[in-house]
This record gives sequence, structure tokens and C-alpha cells, in this order.
Amino acid sequence: MTSPNFSLELQHWTRGFFRVAGVDEAGRGAWAGPVTVAAVILPSTLAHSRFNDSKVLGAPERERLAHEVRCVAVAWCCFAGKAVTPAIRLTRSVKP
Repeated sequence: MTSPNFSLELQHWTRGFFRVAGVDEAGRGAWAGPVTVAAVILPSTLAHSRFNDSKVLGAPERERLAHEVRCVAVAWCCFAGKAVTPAIRLTRSVKP
């Protein structure tokens, strides 16, 4: 697995797309329980290594960076919920 970086964003920025959203989710997946999804558009001038993987940060640093992201982001959103998957689809998708 490669480390998170800004290579995809850089490809789009060099092609003239300046509003590139990074999207991530946390949870067990929509079919297994609650899930939280977030998206953020950072200014291209903020592509640095501090914003690459929140799992390696301690809680205080993660909270500080979360506040910084909300302050400098062009746009951001966050959603927490649970998707409802029809039982028939779930049953078929988990059978071997």
C-alpha cells in the first residue's frame, strides 16, 4: 500500500482543475453499520504532508489539524448515518 499523497490532486491541478475534493469514509461500511463520510477541497497551496493520514496522529494533533482544515478549506462537508440495504441484496452479496 502506498502512503497518502497529493499525486492525484496535482495531476488535476496541472490540467486546470482547481476545485479537487478529497473524500474519505470511516466505519465498517454502509452495509455493516454506521458510516461517516467527509469531503474537503483544500487550496492547492496547502498540499503538504501534514494532511495525509489522520490514523497516524494522536487525538490532540488530529483535532488541531481538523480545526485548521475547516478554517482554510475552500469547502468541506461531513455526513454520519447508516445506509439501509434491502435484505435480499445483502443476503445475495454475502453468500459464497
